[in-house]
Amino acid sequence: MGKLVFINKVTWTKDFLKNSDAWQPEMDRWDKLAKKHGLKLMGRGTPWGNNYHNVTMYVTDKGLDAWNSFTTDILGNGTPDAWKYVKEFATDIVSLA
Repeated sequence: MGKLVFINKVTWTKDFLKNSDAWQPEMDRWDKLAKKHGLKLMGRGTPWGNNYHNVTMYVTDKGLDAWNSFTTDILGNGTPDAWKYVKEFATDIVSLA
């Protein structure tokens, strides 16, 4: 199997956007969890021409299970903090030969 690239697009909640002190700790949390699940950060930034606040790109050779585990942790699925900062979450997946 080749590598997979995940192009993740996020719209943040209003509370997160108003709290500039939360930004860096949250991005650090995402980076730590990406490493935990075998995802390599390719880059992140603010997209133009759409309604998303952030786009982050990851690459892995660990397969789709790595992404599924990462997103379960990131979104806090099954916890009281589920979707705490994230309003919308969408991902495009590209397979590299």
